[in-house]
Amino acid sequence: MATKRKYNDEDGQNSCTGYIHDVSPIKRSKANNPYFEGTIQTADRQYQRLVCFDTNKHGTLQAAATSKTPLKLSSIKQSPSRADSTKSDVVINQSSTLELKVRKLDFDHYAMKKQTGTTPTPIKTIVEQIPEYNKVTIAGKVASIGEPIKQEVRGLNMTKQDVIIADQTDFINLTVWNNMVDSLLHNHHYILTNLTTRNFNNTKTLTTTVSTTVQELEEVPTDLKNVVNVDMDLAPVSQKIVGEISQVMIAQSKICNACKKKVGDQMCNEHSTFFRCCFCNMKQKSSSLKTSMSGTLNITTAEPDGKSTKVAIFHNVLMEFLKELNKTDLLNNANLLEEYLLELESVSITYGKDNVVQKMRT
Repeated sequence: MATKRKYNDEDGQNSCTGYIHDVSPIKRSKANNPYFEGTIQTADRQYQRLVCFDTNKHGTLQAAATSKTPLKLSSIKQSPSRADSTKSDVVINQSSTLELKVRKLDFDHYAMKKQTGTTPTPIKTIVEQIPEYNKVTIAGKVASIGEPIKQEVRGLNMTKQDVIIADQTDFINLTVWNNMVDSLLHNHHYILTNLTTRNFNNTKTLTTTVSTTVQELEEVPTDLKNVVNVDMDLAPVSQKIVGEISQVMIAQSKICNACKKKVGDQMCNEHSTFFRCCFCNMKQKSSSLKTSMSGTLNITTAEPDGKSTKVAIFHNVLMEFLKELNKTDLLNNANLLEEYLLELESVSITYGKDNVVQKMRT
C-alpha cells in the first residue's frame, strides 16, 4: 500500500522563515473551532496567508509582528489557498513550532500597504502595488457585466456575477456575490468600498465582501468621464465552447446539514441510521444528508487540431443540466452520470475566467 511521503526541513515543505504581519484576533469558525489568521513575509514583498488553529501561539505571533522579529515556523502544512488557486496558505497547528531567528534575513521587513479608507484607489495602483487580502475602495465605470450564475462554494449555493470596472488608469475584474448581484448597471459609474484584493492565475482581481457598499455617482468626476478602453480579449467575463466530453471525473459527496461541509461517501455508512460529522462533531440522521456532485470535464472541439479545455463543474450546474433532460436520477450515481456524459455527442459550455462551468446545454 502506498504511503504518504514525509517531508523534512530540507524539502522546504514543512517549514518557512519570515516576518509576521497583521495577526488577527481569535475567531470562531462555522464549526465553532477557534483559530486566527495573519500573514508571513517570506521574501522581499512576497507574502503568504497563515492560519493558526493553536490559540496558545497567538501571543507569540502577535509579539513577533509588533517587534518585527523574524520567526521560523516548523512542522507546518502548505494548504491550497481558497482565495487564489495558484498559491498556498501556511497552516499552523498544535504540532507546529515557532523559533525566534536572531540573525538578519536576506530581505527587509516591509509592511503591506493597507487600503481601508473611503478614498478611492486608482485601479492601476491596485493592480501593480496592493497585495492580496487587502480591502480597497474604487471609483469607476462598469465596462462589462456578466449574467448571474449559481455556484457551489464549500457546500453552500452562492450566486455570483463577473463585472469589469474601469477608471482613467486601468481596468480590473470584480466578482460580485449574493445580495450584491444585479446592483450594478452597465456604463454606470460607482464608488465601491470594502472590496478585497485577490490573485487568480497571477492576475489581480477584486471581490465583494459582506461589508461592501455601492454608491452610484450622480455627477461623474471629470477624470472618470474618460476611462481606459477595455480589451475584452484580455479580460473576458465568460467564454463559450462546443465539443465532446472526452474525459470526465465526477465525485459524489454528502453535505453535513450543520456545518455545510462535504463528507466523503466512504465516511457515511448507508446502513447506519445516524451519522456524526467529522468536522463539526454533530450527529444527525443519515437520511438527512444531502448529496452533492462535482467534478472535472475535458471538452474536445471538433476542429482538426482537437483543442481540449479542462473545466470544473459543480452540483447546481449539473442539476440544471439534467433537469432539462429529465435525467435527475443520475445525481444519485456518479458512475452512471460519468458514462451518460461521455455518451453525449456534443455539449455547449459557458465558463468563466476561473474555468468554472456556468451553463451546459446539449
